[in-house]
Amino acid sequence: QVQKAISLYENHLDKKDMQSQYQKTKNLIIAHLQDAVKDLKTIWTQSEIKEKDVNDIQTCLDIYDAIKTSSSLKSHILQSALNDIYNNVIRQASYFEEIAKKVVQLVENKNEKSLSSAEILIKQLILMRKIPVLENKTSESYYRTFSTLSDFLLDLKRETLAELAKISQEHQSFDDERIYENLVKLESGKWISTFRENIHIDIMQNVQEEIHEQLKKLKVDLTNISIDFGI
Repeated sequence: QVQKAISLYENHLDKKDMQSQYQKTKNLIIAHLQDAVKDLKTIWTQSEIKEKDVNDIQTCLDIYDAIKTSSSLKSHILQSALNDIYNNVIRQASYFEEIAKKVVQLVENKNEKSLSSAEILIKQLILMRKIPVLENKTSESYYRTFSTLSDFLLDLKRETLAELAKISQEHQSFDDERIYENLVKLESGKWISTFRENIHIDIMQNVQEEIHEQLKKLKVDLTNISIDFGI
């Protein structure tokens, strides 16, 4: 509007002053957006992303989109400035990758707290993916991370079933501590069913079926044992 006023009233107003006001207005808009991006950078240094943080990020991108799609604003804001603002936000998607790597590291540690700790991080990833532009940018990493979690659960299942199978095998010793530890780990991964329906249920059902099978075999073996009390 200021730019139009300069053309329409150039004979009635101080053109130099109007040009100065126009430039100040344009610079204020750019500065506002750049400040918003700077504020967002503090979000990525936090130990935990909150719903409010996600809303702030999306607000910044909405402002960018509003200017980008507005012919009256777009023509007066340098395209390079707009691109710089957008790219500054998008580059922060690297924070998503850092969290995803932490999930993988936790799984590789294979301790009893791996899955419960991973749950907190996965919730962070899902929260960040509420931002459409980040959802698109992080799809591959997101699904790869969940694949790693699923593989970990399946490995635990295979290892547990293998140990359980040894119970009824002659000349085979089974590791009862490992079975217990694996069951604890599997139980701590129950939350995964919230995001990947049935995977945890199917695994636990397989393990329970094997436990019941081994108990049946033990019952048969016990009933077949003849004890001579020498009476």
